[in-house]
Amino acid sequence: AVTLLAFSVLRIFGRPLGGRIEASHALDLRRIAPAASIALPAAVLVVTAGFAFWPSAPPRLTVTVLDVGQGDAILIRTPNGQDILVDGGPGRAVLRGLGDELPWYDRSIELVLLTHPQADHATGLIDVLARYDVRRVLGGPGVQSSTAFRTWRDAVRAEGRTVETAMQGVALDLGDGVRLDVLGPDEAEAADPQINNTGAVVRVTWHDVSFLLAADIEANAERLARAECVDTGKPLSLARTLDIPRAAANFRFFATAILHFHSQSHVMDDVAINYTLRQPRGV
Repeated sequence: AVTLLAFSVLRIFGRPLGGRIEASHALDLRRIAPAASIALPAAVLVVTAGFAFWPSAPPRLTVTVLDVGQGDAILIRTPNGQDILVDGGPGRAVLRGLGDELPWYDRSIELVLLTHPQADHATGLIDVLARYDVRRVLGGPGVQSSTAFRTWRDAVRAEGRTVETAMQGVALDLGDGVRLDVLGPDEAEAADPQINNTGAVVRVTWHDVSFLLAADIEANAERLARAECVDTGKPLSLARTLDIPRAAANFRFFATAILHFHSQSHVMDDVAINYTLRQPRGV
């Protein structure tokens, strides 16, 4: 096709140099039209063939932890192009993460999973539902009487979707050998008063590769609560519902402090505001 294009150009312009007077005449469009009718389709064919035979990346499963500050937002992309978002973090930062990871033309998310209803997992999903076409929604069995959770449920209904409960035994075939299995919670864990222990725990498997997403489950929460009760004399109910969950949240937050926003305050679980004093004390 390239040779044909060059030959057509030469037929039009390849006259002897002696014809200098003729060369100054206006270009005869009638002579160009037949050549162009052959050359342009040939050029299109060359470009099309280039795209068709260009080597493509091998199919793969990708799991990306999005930087959303406190909380979680994990994007899973399957080899056949499905997008699964697990949790959404505490705000709109998840949209920036999705914009960085997804192609500009991809405006749909095949599956959204909210592991448990705390604000640092649910709030960002409200914006995701408003911005993307979400095809299916799963949620852990835990419920919470918080503004973020109520707004999340309203947003799901506005999208025309229902929340399917993610309990132990639920399994999804995502195509191309990719599976998503819900490993927990079981019925007893789903009734746990500690909301973190009601979180959906999922395993994503593709051939010999697997990822375990454990939400905020705290397997030793009861034992730690009893130890706190013995050590400080606090009521066991207070240690279960306040001290141990807050200690776990603090460990998670400060272990990844470099990823958080450089603000002086941030909302924690929709129930408190944490203020950061950036001055050394007692040194």
